[in-house]
Amino acid sequence: MKKLLISFLIIIFIILSFSWNNQKFSWTDREISLITSMALDQANTNIPDPSNAVSKDTIAIKLGELLFFEDDWGKQNGISCATCHRPENYFTDGLSKGFGIDTLTRNTPSILSLEHSPWLYWDGRRDNLWSQALTPMEAPNEMGLKRGDIVNYVLGHEVYGDLYNKLFKKGVNQNAESINKSFSNIGKAIAAFEITLRFKGSKFDKYAESLKSDLKNTERIFTNDEREGLRLFLSEEVRCTQCHNGPLFSNYDFHNTGLSTLNKEPDFGRAVGLLNYQFNEFNCTGEYSDCSRNECENVMHLNRKERKMAAFKTPSLRNVKQTAPYMHDGRFKNLSEVLEHYRNAPRPEYGVQELKPLDISDKQLLQLEAFLGTLTDTIQIYN
Repeated sequence: MKKLLISFLIIIFIILSFSWNNQKFSWTDREISLITSMALDQANTNIPDPSNAVSKDTIAIKLGELLFFEDDWGKQNGISCATCHRPENYFTDGLSKGFGIDTLTRNTPSILSLEHSPWLYWDGRRDNLWSQALTPMEAPNEMGLKRGDIVNYVLGHEVYGDLYNKLFKKGVNQNAESINKSFSNIGKAIAAFEITLRFKGSKFDKYAESLKSDLKNTERIFTNDEREGLRLFLSEEVRCTQCHNGPLFSNYDFHNTGLSTLNKEPDFGRAVGLLNYQFNEFNCTGEYSDCSRNECENVMHLNRKERKMAAFKTPSLRNVKQTAPYMHDGRFKNLSEVLEHYRNAPRPEYGVQELKPLDISDKQLLQLEAFLGTLTDTIQIYN
């Protein structure tokens, strides 16, 4: 009789435990839909760039890789694209503000999976990767090179020149138009390499994949705090997915999050970036682009009013735990400071307020941070 009673109690305990676990770790249909939509395998890895005819060319990729790590350029200043975009640091530099020849005004964002972003830089001053790649070369506080010197160096280099000639007709004239054309081609080769630099997959992606088929095993992938952090991230109260959505965890739009000034110096973000873009000769609609104006998806942005004063581009949250410091000016040293900022939602000095204070506890902030840690790539990004 005693053995039967013990067996009965064990069975009851197992049933109650199973029921309790199902209740604790259950997801709504909405949450499951959101989680699976943000898995990396949902990202399109074949996004064409009509402005760059060699964006998928293997020779262009090879030339671009060599130029990305080139730190001579005939100047021997030791500065390359990889100076700020370091492979070992998820293609960021770990500094509050970038540093080339001198200190820059903004934080260095990662260049991983940028083919998904219709605008480049924090303020969206460029609309394609090859145009973005050219900008630091001539910037006086970054690489500080002259356009003609860059072209002559590449075309005159034994290896680079040979690869260039296989892709493009070698420029022989030294007039401005010929130099500009060759310069744009150099940017297109670098962009072809950068397109190959993509996120590889994280603990979150493993969780999302498992969620489709085996809930019991899925719950072994995340800790309790990581799971509750994800639940908060998806919640309509915390509203993270308003901006950080999709498989890249970004809508790549521009938002004012109350960070328009630092040390009393204003930064008007997108409002100035859009003007800069319109006067850039290497944008998608310019004469050095490989497509027509109608093929440029971003043209529509020029035909509407943008109320984006002091707004900055939403960065991807993938690898966010490894890419401190944060925000366009690198003011926050860790994720705790970032999350505290969003909880308090300070009013901006310029532009329209987009944040609302969050009624969440310190523990919940830690759970959100725990979840963000699951977005780190678990596979080496670049060999």
